[in-house]
Amino acid sequence: MGIPCFAGGLYVSDPDDFYSFVNFSQFGNALQTQFGSANITVDANPLGDISAYSAAILLPRLFAPGLNATEVTNLNNFINSGKRVFIAGENETFFSAWNDSFLTPLGAAAGSDYGPSATVVSINLLGSNYLTNGVSTVSVVAAGTVGSGGTALSTPEVMAMFGTSSNVVTFLDYSALYGFDSSPNNVQFYGNVAGWLAGADTGAPEPASMALTGSVLGAALWWRRRRG
Repeated sequence: MGIPCFAGGLYVSDPDDFYSFVNFSQFGNALQTQFGSANITVDANPLGDISAYSAAILLPRLFAPGLNATEVTNLNNFINSGKRVFIAGENETFFSAWNDSFLTPLGAAAGSDYGPSATVVSINLLGSNYLTNGVSTVSVVAAGTVGSGGTALSTPEVMAMFGTSSNVVTFLDYSALYGFDSSPNNVQFYGNVAGWLAGADTGAPEPASMALTGSVLGAALWWRRRRG
C-alpha cells in the first residue's frame, strides 16, 4: 500500500454519485492501493473545510450546481496549503457549467471538445514528471480541453497543471477514469494519478518540447449515449 505524504487520507467530492463508477474501475483500484479503502471519504455535500485530508479529488457535477463562492474559497485554502488536488471535468456539451466553476478560479478557460461522442481517441502526454511516467498516450472519449491557462500535460490539452506548487491537475474526461480502456497506458496512467495524489514526487513539468510523448467500454458508450 502507498504511503500518503500527509496524514488524513483522500477526500472525494461527489454530489452526483459518479464515484460509484470509479469505485470498481482500474482507477478506483489504484486509489485503494495507495490510500486504503478505509481512508477514502466520498462526500455528496457541498465542499466544506477539507484541511484534515491529505489530498482531494473533485468529480464532475451534471445535475448538482457547480462550485459556489464558498466552495471555491475552501478549495483555494486547500490548494494554498500545498496539498494535491485532482479535478475531473468533462466535455463542454454537457458539463460547461461544471468546467467553468473550477477553471475560472484557476485562471483558465475551457476550449473546444476533443473527439466525437462514443468514439475512443488518444491524447499525447507531455513533459517528464510522475504523472506521465511510462505513459505516452491515454485513451479518452468526447473529452473537454483547456483553452487557456495552466501548464499543458497533454495535447490536446485534456490534462493541465495549476498552482504555484504545481499541486492541481485537471483532467477533462471523467469517463476515461472508470476504466473503459484497460490498455497498459491507461492502467499505468491511473496508477500514476493515484500515486501522485498520495505524495509521489513530481515537481513542475518540463517544457513540452522535452517530450511528446469490451464490456466496460460498452458501459462507457452507454453513459455517453444516455446524455446524447
